[in-house]
Amino acid sequence: MMKRALHIGLLLLLPLLLATGCREDLLDQVPKLTVYLDIPRPALTRADEGFIPSEYVAENTINTLQIWVFLSEACGDFAAGTCIGYLSPDPLYMNDASNYRFAVPLNPIVADAHPNVDVFVLANAASAGYPDLGVQTQRVELNNLVMEGGFFGIDGNAPVCTEVPEGGLPFAGVGKGMKMKGTYPVLTLDTVTLTRTVSKLRFVFSQLKDVEGPVNECQVTGIQINGSTISASEYLFNDSMASYKIAPNQYVASPMIFQGLTGEQIALSTAPEDYAFRMGQTATEYESLVLQGIEDGVLSSQGLCYLRESDKPLTGRIDYVMNGTVGHADFTMKDPGDFARNHSWIVYMYFTRDAIRFTVTWTPWEEGHSFILTD
Repeated sequence: MMKRALHIGLLLLLPLLLATGCREDLLDQVPKLTVYLDIPRPALTRADEGFIPSEYVAENTINTLQIWVFLSEACGDFAAGTCIGYLSPDPLYMNDASNYRFAVPLNPIVADAHPNVDVFVLANAASAGYPDLGVQTQRVELNNLVMEGGFFGIDGNAPVCTEVPEGGLPFAGVGKGMKMKGTYPVLTLDTVTLTRTVSKLRFVFSQLKDVEGPVNECQVTGIQINGSTISASEYLFNDSMASYKIAPNQYVASPMIFQGLTGEQIALSTAPEDYAFRMGQTATEYESLVLQGIEDGVLSSQGLCYLRESDKPLTGRIDYVMNGTVGHADFTMKDPGDFARNHSWIVYMYFTRDAIRFTVTWTPWEEGHSFILTD
């Protein structure tokens, strides 16, 4: 009788809501909610040839991962917005090629009621300016998290982030009003997809050469992205119907100005047109092609940066000199929202025998693969 009372007492001492450092054998006695995540993991098209760009590694590294589960609606004595689970799994698992599992232990009353839940998932939070989020963080706080100021913005006329931060790029995903599926004690949710909360921009240049060297005398004298296009404040979690979620009508007024290139700095190629984007290429294929061209020295990269999103099409101009003739080329993204989060933009300009050519292309960073997160 005493053993039975002790057993009941231990169950009562379990945290009613939050999943924290409990012993595995004890967790096995309570119902669990399995969370499915989709995390970007591009397949490298040139890996079999030994070419794995360092950008790919850095841009996809998960250093920290945090998962919150809140009640969307009241359940018994628990009010809507109550946190029923928090996990911060070992980030080393998230950089492997295999599937891993992390599960949220549930209070039996909640598990039996099958309430709808809100799931928030954030990776590399410190890079977005939030190193102190944790088990005590409330739903309303997560809803209101924004990136602003120096976080992937513009300082003066220069982008703040010209390489992947030490803590990695921030990723976020949210699912609201998600329905619990399955039967007691094993419950599941639909997949929550994570995306990078920033987009990437770079300029690439090349000039035609023949057996004697450069065909023309070329120079890029200025590169600019016009002001009042990058958002001043971007929400980390996008629960809207749009591909972006920013503070309305708030933009960084400053233009971004990048250094030009001398003729000697513009790479030479016998076929610079081979690096123009072609319909049918995937994001990974095209970016791998461009990065291989940079690696091989036939393309020059300038102005690489990571920026907050925008609901406006980015516009800008490139000033150049070709055989003593001064000129400029204006460019624009096609549609509003083309610079939403998790996009990779490449503005490619190349000099042919008698003209210049432009391709301004965007591709969504490659979709992820499914990871089943449970302990």
